[in-house]
Amino acid sequence: MNLTDAMNYALSGEAILFAGSGFSYGAKNINKESFRVGDGLRDAIAEDCGIGKTTQSLSVTAQYYIKKKSPQDLINLLKAEFSVYSIETWHNKLLSLPWKRIYTTNYDSVVEVAAKNNTKPITPIVLSDKLSEQDISNICVHLNGYIDNLNLETLNNEFKLTDTSYSCDLLEGNEWFELFKEDLLSSSAIIIIGYSMQFDLDIKRLLSSPAIKKKVLFVDRANPDPISQSLLEEYGDCEFIGVDGFADKVNEAQKNFIPSFERKRFQSFEHEYHKTKVPIELSFTELNNFYTNGEFADGLLSDKHDQYQYIINRDLVDKILRIYRQEKIILILSDLGNGKSVFCKILRDHLRQEDVNVFTFANEFEGINYEIDKICSDKTKHTFVIFDNYKSKLRILSKFRYRDTSKITFVLSARKAINPTNTPIISALNVQENDIRVFYLDLLSSREVSSLVYVIQKNALYSSNMQDRSSESIKYYIQNECHSRFSDILLQAYNSSDIKSRITKLWDESKGAVAIRHLAIIALMKAVMGMELNIAQMLDLLGIDFVLISGKNNPLINEIFNFDGDDVKIKSSIIARELLKTVVGIENLMDTMKAIIHKANIEYECNHSYEELLKNLISHSHFRIFNITSQNQESIVKFYNDIRNYTFCQSNLFFWEQFASACIDCQDYSTAKRCLQNAYTMAKEKEKIGFEPFHVTNIEARCIIEELLFNANTGSKVTSCEAIEALVKCHKLLLKYYHNPENNVSYTFRVGYKYVEVFNLWKDELNRREKSIFIEKKTEMVRLMKAKQNDSAFTGHPLVHWIEELEACK
Repeated sequence: MNLTDAMNYALSGEAILFAGSGFSYGAKNINKESFRVGDGLRDAIAEDCGIGKTTQSLSVTAQYYIKKKSPQDLINLLKAEFSVYSIETWHNKLLSLPWKRIYTTNYDSVVEVAAKNNTKPITPIVLSDKLSEQDISNICVHLNGYIDNLNLETLNNEFKLTDTSYSCDLLEGNEWFELFKEDLLSSSAIIIIGYSMQFDLDIKRLLSSPAIKKKVLFVDRANPDPISQSLLEEYGDCEFIGVDGFADKVNEAQKNFIPSFERKRFQSFEHEYHKTKVPIELSFTELNNFYTNGEFADGLLSDKHDQYQYIINRDLVDKILRIYRQEKIILILSDLGNGKSVFCKILRDHLRQEDVNVFTFANEFEGINYEIDKICSDKTKHTFVIFDNYKSKLRILSKFRYRDTSKITFVLSARKAINPTNTPIISALNVQENDIRVFYLDLLSSREVSSLVYVIQKNALYSSNMQDRSSESIKYYIQNECHSRFSDILLQAYNSSDIKSRITKLWDESKGAVAIRHLAIIALMKAVMGMELNIAQMLDLLGIDFVLISGKNNPLINEIFNFDGDDVKIKSSIIARELLKTVVGIENLMDTMKAIIHKANIEYECNHSYEELLKNLISHSHFRIFNITSQNQESIVKFYNDIRNYTFCQSNLFFWEQFASACIDCQDYSTAKRCLQNAYTMAKEKEKIGFEPFHVTNIEARCIIEELLFNANTGSKVTSCEAIEALVKCHKLLLKYYHNPENNVSYTFRVGYKYVEVFNLWKDELNRREKSIFIEKKTEMVRLMKAKQNDSAFTGHPLVHWIEELEACK
């Protein structure tokens, strides 16, 4: 980072200032002396307690001083040494600049005094302050402590008296240090003044990153010793002109500085503001591709007389446009294939007409922290930030936690869970439950159905399952054949097309081309499993050389991939799931999953995104799309056996839960119990942070009742007493953590419904006491079910049927 560029970035507000002890050069303390640091401060402390000079460290000397005199005497000495009496003109000049953020290892208040002189007050921050309680737009973070905060309480915690570097590891997890690391990444320039790189904070490993090093400019005193100079030059560009010389250079540069009107282009986020929509005539092929494999084209949003011609507007859009200024977070939920991604695009289209900025997360690029800063700093208008499939992007979403989001409405979409929990959002954004408004997209309203009838008739998108082309016939088809759900409409369109037969043929022809098949499968997995992978990452995970497909002449790959857009063609999760189920098959899917897991397991410790990918891949839920056969269940258990010795799996509680579930499906209850014991052991390690193993207790409850029913149905003699004992144990486990906000109550109810089978098998053998116990547990389960039966998340769920059958057990 050369001097001219660094100064321009500082003048533009895109640089951070890191002030070491040399920054305070020229300032005087209340004794009208220069501040003494390092060995000078050590000698001053030693002299004040009568021992003269010493070779001991600053911290050891300070402890001796406290023993000989008192903590308050040391405080008095430090206050006299570092309380500001006067500063120099160069301090005032440098604090007139619009620094993005200021960090310092200094105890003194030179920064704060200079800022006040510029009528730009800066808030001093120490590491014990709560970041969430501060406005971080105008602060100075004192990493070693702040003299004005020094008292008997802070002397031994936040005030660091040390003359040797201490590891950054001691600060890992501190929210201010995390902000500091993010600032290093997102700033255009990092200007470090008067910092020796020998003492105080060991930031060497942070600055050594090539992406950061190229942004660093060290400003240090003239004529440094060769060793100091060499050390600084290892970590960045240097100007040995002193803080006063740097201020002079800034003063000259400021006279000729012209602010740039060119806005830095957003890459990680797509930015829209009053974007002009160019009319596009959509071809029938493009339209068909959307309704058969979910491939979106911009022309789909073409309208005429305020009505979409190719898709339908959703009622929820108008509702959001009415309420968004009062909402912090809008959460859009739906089942697989019911239009969350398309809804986000429709909402963006409508927001063009509003005086708002719209930012939609697309990909994570190097400058994402800079982009997030820009998004949050613009207070001129309201801002929408959209995250489609937010659960796979929580790490990115959490970057907003430390910013001012007061003028932002987040729109987040996710697949609906029967027991939706907002805990990940609350944690990522540091918000409250009542800050989140939840909306469901699954069912089309009567008006939406009528709009879809119009689209179908206008564009000749008829189905052979329709009786005729009349409005009534089409409406009946949507509401009754497709149950007013987009997923059913897409599946019907897919089954009516030749996609399945075409891909089946290409799949069969690719037999023996393992790499090609793996690549096709991972593309389908991306759509079904919500994995955020681009083509380069897919190739990396599978260890495939791009030369293999650079000719773009493989029919199967061309059917699935769009290389011009670096993406996959089949975006519809419902169609991709159907292809995995009916064309690919469980064995081929597992082979690809194991290949990905093998590579990700090697790299996950240094690649956070691969850690998230591994958590996704080991989920037992991915195999629910396949028919329940003994062969499939055995294959699933083998899958978990094959990956169990990977480092990630061995120490992962979630893995052992999923392995246990697979074993229960396969009636291998002994192995399931061992998996659960592993999970419980790992859960104990998390108890100190308040972790509750509700998943483990739920799975154990299912294991108990499934084993009971299996034994009874295979001829083993099980008494009514043993059956009730097992049911009581199962019930206790199901309710142990029932009220945990993240507990999957749908799973609880599914296991609780098994009480019906227990009753039917032993009802003629139950004595009065046993029957009374059963009625008590059954009644409690019904009560819990009834409390949830009207929740939107249970729409279309067989919960009402379960309640009726349980109530019939008398």
